[in-house]
Amino acid sequence: MEEKEKSNIVEEPAVAYVTKPNSKAINSDRKRIKQSFEDRDLNFIINSIGKIKNSKLRRKYEERYIRKSSMDNNDNPLKKIIGEYQSALDTQIKEMKSQHSPIEMQTILSMFSGETALKYSTHSWDAHIDSYEKFINGINVEKEKLDKIKKLNTYFYWNVLYDFLYRSKPKPGEDSLKWGRHKLNIGWQYPDKVIPLLCKSDRPFSIRIPKLYREKKRVNNVTLTYFENYVNIFKEHIEFRGVAFKKMLESLANDMNEFKIDWTDFNIDSVDFYTSTWQVEIAIKKIFENMKSPKRRLNRDIKISGHMDTEMNSIQIEILHKNSYSDKSLNDKKLQIEVGEFRAIRKILVSLCDWSVESRFKDIETKNVNDKKCYRINYLCENNDIPIIQEIDSVDGFKHILKFRI
Repeated sequence: MEEKEKSNIVEEPAVAYVTKPNSKAINSDRKRIKQSFEDRDLNFIINSIGKIKNSKLRRKYEERYIRKSSMDNNDNPLKKIIGEYQSALDTQIKEMKSQHSPIEMQTILSMFSGETALKYSTHSWDAHIDSYEKFINGINVEKEKLDKIKKLNTYFYWNVLYDFLYRSKPKPGEDSLKWGRHKLNIGWQYPDKVIPLLCKSDRPFSIRIPKLYREKKRVNNVTLTYFENYVNIFKEHIEFRGVAFKKMLESLANDMNEFKIDWTDFNIDSVDFYTSTWQVEIAIKKIFENMKSPKRRLNRDIKISGHMDTEMNSIQIEILHKNSYSDKSLNDKKLQIEVGEFRAIRKILVSLCDWSVESRFKDIETKNVNDKKCYRINYLCENNDIPIIQEIDSVDGFKHILKFRI
């Protein structure tokens, strides 16, 4: 039985999920709160404002109430609500932490190289797996463990892993399978007249795909004639091997042709680790694109550093946009990941890597807008003992720090 998907699937993981405001609901909120202002019904005002879903409208009425209130600000009951918005970043990230676990992701994906049936979805069959039925039965048994990735990274599970391994019919509203970045139409169980029908031996990768079902476009300059070609693309989706990670970074950096890139402290030539490679690429591309914005591109020096920590089984990548500082308040809605690119990046990278930024921001401990301090914001961090916001001594611009488990 085809499993029902429990999340919305977007065309690519870089898309931020934005809900269009409901105009009728907003008008209703306006009328209700306007009347409460006129009646001076304090409790109703506070409760009503706190329930408004549209953040822009909600803040408008908060500010209006503070101005209109004759109470002393220190005793104002609405101050509690204001404080909740100032700690919104802390709340959102704590909620994300419950599902952010790069270590668990690595453990589960290691099944593709262990003594499992899933291993044989990408490796030649032997005495352990010698028939299609045995293979499908095996991966169905192991599906319960693989299913944990649904909560770790929803997009990766439904659009790569589940599609290629388990999907036996198209998604609702689609006429064929479309998995991964290339929207490919052949998987282990779809369509039923290809691999499920043609796999009569212990060599499924050599199956020639019938022209009726064969992908017409070339991918990575390869014509997808055999099932092995599709398997190789799947392998590229779930693992960086050898110099693939470095080449991906170099390719994205080469698109920054107006910038000077410093690689002197990049010490990772070859590394193997499982992850959603496509999503990692999309996220880092977004990081670079943010540096191209009109305000940011005034500074055109970028330093990319990288080192491997064999004791911690990790690699750390730092992308520093030199002399480019945020200088925004930490309560800025983009830094609070309510909207914008950082919200999208965090959604993409959850359980794929830890992600922090460092820069200079407005001092959160003073009312003087000209006071600045340097902070690290840990948007994704598996270690719950590390504070979300940390004051640091200095920074040379705006830095992104990505830590991958290997």
